[in-house]
Amino acid sequence: MRIAFSVFKALTRSSVRRFETALAAPEAAQKQVLTELAKMVAKTEYGKNYGVESRSDFREKLPLVEYGALQPWVERQKASAARVLTAEPPKFYEKTSGSSGPAKYIPYTKALQKSFSRMFGLWAHDVLENGPDLHSAKLFFSISPFFGEPEMTEAGTQVGLDDDSDYVSGWMNWFLKPFLAVPPSLSSLKDPEVFKRELVRALTKARELEVISVWNPSFLTMIVSYMRDNSTELGLASDFEPKDVWPNLKLISCWASASAAPLAERLKEEFPGVLIQGKGLLATEAPITMPWIPAQGFVPLLDEVFLEFETQEGEMLLLHELQEDEIYRVVVSQKGGLCRYRMGDLVKVTGFYHQTPCLDFVGRADAVSDLVGEKLSEIFVHETLQSLRDHLPDFATLVPVRKPHDHYVLLVSDTTTCVEELESLLESRLGQAHHYQHARHLGQLGPCRVVVAENASDLFMEEEQRRGLKLGDIKPRSLYHQMPSEALIEVLQ
Repeated sequence: MRIAFSVFKALTRSSVRRFETALAAPEAAQKQVLTELAKMVAKTEYGKNYGVESRSDFREKLPLVEYGALQPWVERQKASAARVLTAEPPKFYEKTSGSSGPAKYIPYTKALQKSFSRMFGLWAHDVLENGPDLHSAKLFFSISPFFGEPEMTEAGTQVGLDDDSDYVSGWMNWFLKPFLAVPPSLSSLKDPEVFKRELVRALTKARELEVISVWNPSFLTMIVSYMRDNSTELGLASDFEPKDVWPNLKLISCWASASAAPLAERLKEEFPGVLIQGKGLLATEAPITMPWIPAQGFVPLLDEVFLEFETQEGEMLLLHELQEDEIYRVVVSQKGGLCRYRMGDLVKVTGFYHQTPCLDFVGRADAVSDLVGEKLSEIFVHETLQSLRDHLPDFATLVPVRKPHDHYVLLVSDTTTCVEELESLLESRLGQAHHYQHARHLGQLGPCRVVVAENASDLFMEEEQRRGLKLGDIKPRSLYHQMPSEALIEVLQ
């Protein structure tokens, strides 16, 4: 395996050098990406519609957009092989749910997939060079099956990937396959319980596993809980620990910022001695930031995507113009047709590596719950729950409920505090939001409640799957700003 590691590092070394050079000169790197993007957009109907012909036209003529504005163009692209929104034919579409409303279809072109592959190559090189000492490099890449019928676009293009490792393309995908600890064929299973059972069985046998890559930390805790509940059937001791199953595990890559932070902390308790590494801001729409061990933070993939940042006052800034400790809303332009696209994600500048800002995800700008005008934001709720962290478990999410009257319910997996005291503390903290307090005084909102359910995390994941999300797309949330289904409401009564 040492030979394989050396070969991989040799093949990715030039990419790493180019990336380090870009980090040392972010303004120049971003100008180069913008030039590439302008050439791509100029070839499309979308670009011609706005008169884009050069780099200077890109920011001057293309509007800032959210998915709703692009949806008609996406629908036309789905029905055609022409250059409607993308400069090259989409290889496939990824389907993901938005904050509200119908699903979003994100076109993946060869160029965009190459950007994702480049991020993986940089990350893997960094881990091999600066991370824990690996021997087998056996890897579990999160499998996110879609428990529905296969879908194709009108033009005959596949919707969805069979396996998360397929984000990686070309020689890197071929190189990666022998290191996978679980067969990708499991993604074809359509029954959730059968999938869970077969996945856990395969992982139980993966004694040489050294690296785990999942999106949501609770996906991994769900696997461990399933093992404990079925230890006899799996041939495990009833009091087993994860290290008994995976004695060589060195690294877990997962979301670890904002609402995912408490769940990542739980993984540290479950997996002592294992490096828990945050993924950075990696979205279905684009690879934006990644962990970089020398930087001790998350650096932007600045030579693959073009980034703009919106201040609270609406001013648009470029990467090299950002200030430390400030929070900005991310606008991304990538090589798959999404240009000047408002992600809805908020990032904070935590420092600088070379000349480039390190960016940590802090929440969603568009995640707001508004039953009666209280306008609770996810960032405020996250800070509220953080202030109560000594009283809360790793999983806690605030849910708006309309029955029998408008109010909020905090769904938790456990609590060290009596429910009545926690309700009082939560009500006091939420009352610091002016509009929430106003609605309470007027009687528009009832008092918040706390509901304890040992399987709270599983209930949340089931709720998200009912909305059409794949397991890999489910993100931890401090605030569940959609209206819950009848099934979840029954639990919250």
